[in-house]
Amino acid sequence: MRDLKIVAFDLEITRGFGHGEDWVPLLPLGISCAGTHKSTEEDARVWHGLAPFDGADYPESLSVEGCTTLAEYLVMAHNDGYRVVTWNGAGFDFRVLRAELEDPKLQEALITVLRDHYDLAFQLFASRGFLKSLDDVAKDMGLPGKPEEVHGAIAPLLWSMGKESQDKVLDYVANDADMVYYLYQAILMAGEMRWMSRTGKPARFKCSPILTVEESMALDEPDVSWMDDPWKKERFVGWL
Repeated sequence: MRDLKIVAFDLEITRGFGHGEDWVPLLPLGISCAGTHKSTEEDARVWHGLAPFDGADYPESLSVEGCTTLAEYLVMAHNDGYRVVTWNGAGFDFRVLRAELEDPKLQEALITVLRDHYDLAFQLFASRGFLKSLDDVAKDMGLPGKPEEVHGAIAPLLWSMGKESQDKVLDYVANDADMVYYLYQAILMAGEMRWMSRTGKPARFKCSPILTVEESMALDEPDVSWMDDPWKKERFVGWL
């Protein structure tokens, strides 16, 4: 079975932050680029500001108009019957994009899409009480995973280093959008997520059906008594 009405979505930020740092007070973070992969398209579409001339650096971040166009694209796709898919989009990507918008009605429409979209990472967290990385799950679901030379934490730095480094970030965000798209299809087919545990043993999470963020929010809290300092779902969706 293959879902023919989805749009995978991922973005990269301009303003980086340290590991474990509370980034919410830093909003807006700026969006350097984004990737979407619609099921009617063969490859991911990359969103970025236009360079002033051929070969020049891309702008530091998407303008308000550029962010508005991206948000409108997601809203229109949703209104046309497409389901947006992300990995941790409820807690990060949608929140970052919303902070860049100036139109309250578009902000509200984007939240509607957020609540009705498939956040694969959030469903795992809401059910099990912990997260796994996109890379870990993708590799154990038979996908190539992320490139070794680029990762989200250094993407803002690379974006500030000129055209050659920016092109690497564009490839990276396109790869992430592709990976979310194909991972969703793999999970849909298998009815589960798979990864290797820290002890080196195969682990799996049955997730059929795949739930929307709204449905995941309504799940009972999982048993996390074995954790020293467990997170709550509010960490990701409390801002709603």
